[in-house]
Amino acid sequence: MLKITTVTSTLNVEKDIDQFVKRFNFQKYIKKELIIVDGGSNDATYKKLIVLKKKYKFLKIFRKNNSSIYEALNYGIKKSTGDIINILGSDDKFLNNKIFKIVERIFREKKISFLYGNCDFNKNGKIIRVYSNKKFDKKSLKYGFMPAHTTMFIHKKIYKKLNFYSTKYKFASDFDFCFKLFQMKNIKNYYLDTNMVSMRSGGVSNAGIKNIFLSNKEVFNILKKNKINFILIKLILKIIYKIIDILTFNFLIIVKNGIK
Repeated sequence: MLKITTVTSTLNVEKDIDQFVKRFNFQKYIKKELIIVDGGSNDATYKKLIVLKKKYKFLKIFRKNNSSIYEALNYGIKKSTGDIINILGSDDKFLNNKIFKIVERIFREKKISFLYGNCDFNKNGKIIRVYSNKKFDKKSLKYGFMPAHTTMFIHKKIYKKLNFYSTKYKFASDFDFCFKLFQMKNIKNYYLDTNMVSMRSGGVSNAGIKNIFLSNKEVFNILKKNKINFILIKLILKIIYKIIDILTFNFLIIVKNGIK
């Protein structure tokens, strides 16, 4: 049985941290580990983590003051003892308490190096968008698209080979890592066509127009670095795709509610 580690970086999330750890505990899997790296919270986050650590044996906590998100994630991955690594935000949650069992079985039976699936975005407890990776392929990366980061389960040895997340980027280091990941040769991946994670809308890269712009600017620079001509039309298409995806989902919700 492979050990699965979820790594999370936190900063001033005292309202969410208790529920986050409790929800992780719901995963019906023995060899699991939760590593939380706190970036120097000045609220009650770290105090609560110390209390939680006494209760849950799977929990490991570290403090790395003034670290960026990706610095904290790299630190957590290096401290992990799991065979498979997953990255999750403190306000995200798994949608199935058997996700780890399913992932481990696929890794073992399919002999894969990484796996990804679908997720949804919620706001105030209501689903506002479903992000499916069913049509994703390597060509999608050239348009700035990647699988939902929180649905990715990656063998730890892959992180070592790719030298972890680059700390050069503030918003799009996950895209940079993902781009390199899908360029690797002689490794197998698997797409799990199910909703694995629910993410709270408004993450760092999508919190406001400014961050969306800065995130896409970093994506542009990453593609340029990899000699991909990311022309303006691609960026426009990416934004239009997101709008259509959101509007379509909201329309289906309206129709569904109208039928009831």
